[in-house]
Amino acid sequence: MTSSTPAPADKRERLEAATYTVAELATLLGCSERHVHRQRDRKAIPGEIRCGKCVRFARRVIDGWLSGGAGPLPHHWQGPARRAAAGTARRTHR
Repeated sequence: MTSSTPAPADKRERLEAATYTVAELATLLGCSERHVHRQRDRKAIPGEIRCGKCVRFARRVIDGWLSGGAGPLPHHWQGPARRAAAGTARRTHR
């Protein structure tokens, strides 16, 4: 007899295909993993999926958020290299 329950490897593959990890989202946004965690704590990033200590983000929600309503990343999310390339480098006050 065969079981209708998917094998654990199949579940893992489906989960990985449908979600972003914190590291993947940080790369996508061009910020650090720590910043993603901070924004997650502030509820500024939608689509959070938690399973124990594991945190992932739903791809559909994130992709829709970025393409539709998120707009450009806030200035403080961008690293110094990205700000310099965009011509929005911070001014130093002295």
